Amino acid sequence: MYSKDLVDDILKSCDIVSVISRYLTVQKKGRSYVALCPFHDDKNPSLQISREKGIFKCFSCGTGGDAIRFVQLYEHISFPEAVRKVADIIGFHDPRLDSEESRPRVDPEKEPLYGCIKTLAEYYRYYLLTDEGKAARDYLAKRGLDEESIKRFQIGYAPRDGQTTARFLLSKGYPIRAITGIGITRNAQNPSDMNAGRVVFPLSDPSGRIVGFSARKIYEDDDGPKYMNSPETAIFQKGRCLYNYQAASSEARHKGFCYMLEGFMDVIALARSGLPAVALMGTSLTSDQVQLLRRLGVEVRISLDGDLPGQEGMMKATGLLAAAGVPSRVVDYGDDERDPDDVFQEEGAEALKAKMSNLVSNFDFQLGFYASKKKAETAEERKKVVQQFIPYIASLPSGIAKDDTIVKLAKATGFESETIRRAVERYKAAKRGESPREDDALPSLRARKGISEPTQTRLNKAEREALYYMMKDRSAIKIYLENIDTFYDKVLNEIANYVINYDSSRQENVQLNILLGDIDAGPSHDKDALENEAILIYNESDLPPYSDERMRQCASTILEERLALRERRKAASLLSGKSPEEKGAALNELAKQRAARLGFNKKGT
Repeated sequence: MYSKDLVDDILKSCDIVSVISRYLTVQKKGRSYVALCPFHDDKNPSLQISREKGIFKCFSCGTGGDAIRFVQLYEHISFPEAVRKVADIIGFHDPRLDSEESRPRVDPEKEPLYGCIKTLAEYYRYYLLTDEGKAARDYLAKRGLDEESIKRFQIGYAPRDGQTTARFLLSKGYPIRAITGIGITRNAQNPSDMNAGRVVFPLSDPSGRIVGFSARKIYEDDDGPKYMNSPETAIFQKGRCLYNYQAASSEARHKGFCYMLEGFMDVIALARSGLPAVALMGTSLTSDQVQLLRRLGVEVRISLDGDLPGQEGMMKATGLLAAAGVPSRVVDYGDDERDPDDVFQEEGAEALKAKMSNLVSNFDFQLGFYASKKKAETAEERKKVVQQFIPYIASLPSGIAKDDTIVKLAKATGFESETIRRAVERYKAAKRGESPREDDALPSLRARKGISEPTQTRLNKAEREALYYMMKDRSAIKIYLENIDTFYDKVLNEIANYVINYDSSRQENVQLNILLGDIDAGPSHDKDALENEAILIYNESDLPPYSDERMRQCASTILEERLALRERRKAASLLSGKSPEEKGAALNELAKQRAARLGFNKKGT
């Protein structure tokens, strides 16, 4: 906790009007200032601010206090956090703020990198205002960005001569290892800025420090990609950052929601419309980014691209957020396929806010996805769709909403409502550790009359069950390593390897969102297939609770089925190209070998 003397010194140095102006539109009225009170539904300015006294007071709801109190209430943060925030706003520097109790220790080896990249960002902003920077200013003006937005998001321009940038940093005393360390060049002998000739968007870590850049090309002779992000460095890992996160945090906590987008320009458009928003760093949502969103304590409103990859990204995001307990909904664009920035440029802030407020539940979005984007054709595919939703339905309280959800799912998948209802009850019983009642013990979801369902091979069923137990209980992993070691199904085998690595590195039962993050960060080629299968198996509702005996039964079945599979392959190889007489003799010999292996005598027993 900070001392009273430090707090008093900050308040004495503080202009409360300037602090509150960072959050609200403030108007001068006589000797005081007024604004719409953010702590109740204020229609007329009720918040009075006195610069002389250093206090604010709402004469409608009664909320009042000093600048620190305002920031604490507005951002929903602790008192020490509000003290540091106000100090940052007013530029108050004091060793007492940097005590070990109040701030995390910073790695001294990274400090030169933070200093170098901060200086570079300032250099980029300066160069935007030069004669050469006019092309960049023209591009930004064409995209509808005004000076206030350019300043707010610290947008800059990298000069076309990349060596100029390197020489500038060297002249400021930064060693070549710091210049290469921030990722703008890989050539220590002849350093040149890889962002050269591009508009530059700074990327910040969750605490607000600049750690990298995204550079957008503006010249026709630039044959590089449209956007080029900094490579990962000691201070920048794109999977651990969200664009505009620190800047959007206070507004998000105040309003109770935050939009998650793909494009930087879309984030800027929402911010100019008064909506808090962050953007992914060119990757699908990671477990680290999920934890950042979770820290906000607000509803996440997902708004990714409307094409199939974007829609699949939203499918994955809804699952990750739900697994982490983060409330979320999805923006429904309807037939409007324009990006948020396009809407803002063409129709303005109010039209954009209206579009972004058209929200649907994750259930409705996911059901629509399976109905239009990725249709479930076979009965097995429809069964997987139902299994995907069973944990969600089980979490709903009994009533009309739950019944309506079951009816919608039944209509979309072709299964009877009662079948789905009983599968949900079975899932809930398993979660409680109970054995399902006889009338709930359905061997599988039954399709409606006239819809056939392909049978699952005994081997595949046993492997899926074993993998399910490996995700739920660490004891199953030990049995797997001792008895099974590998799965026949390549996708299941690869997921099992991720589960084993998860166990060895974390020593805890699998958390789905973190496992999916491991898969996303791994070297696998078809990550979507692995993630979708992992989600389905983790949420499997038809399996009994874990026991060592059950896992060993799975192992026994898998070994039996592998042996049978090898025998079938051997038989096929032996019979290939042979005459009917030779085939008969070969089959007879195989039958004798199998009987001997199983312990039968010549007469049979």
